[in-house]
Amino acid sequence: MENHHAMNLPEAVADALTVPDDLPAVLEQINKDFALQGVQILAPATDYLAFLEEIRGVVADMVTNDVTGLAALLYRIDIPERAVNATLLNSEQDSDVLLIKLIAKREYEKVLSRRKWSK
Repeated sequence: MENHHAMNLPEAVADALTVPDDLPAVLEQINKDFALQGVQILAPATDYLAFLEEIRGVVADMVTNDVTGLAALLYRIDIPERAVNATLLNSEQDSDVLLIKLIAKREYEKVLSRRKWSK
């Protein structure tokens, strides 16, 4: 049975952005926050698909093996636990894709905020 609710990873990230040209800044912010949590992403942010797949692997591994580390990462990024719970409970999509979409959305908000206040 085909799942019509499924969204692939690039679509999920693109869906979180209102201006696609902001993607490099969002990926850079994701990389920065993951690094601050001790998670090194080896794929360059310029290789969009490889970068997203590596993040997906990290998030999927954390969902399975390091829920505490995942919670700390989401806290550092400033994603409320209630948003995570609501998103995961109300969707049939893969949890890693949903979490990355939440991460991308919050990181995008940071990029826009930083841009607004730096003028």
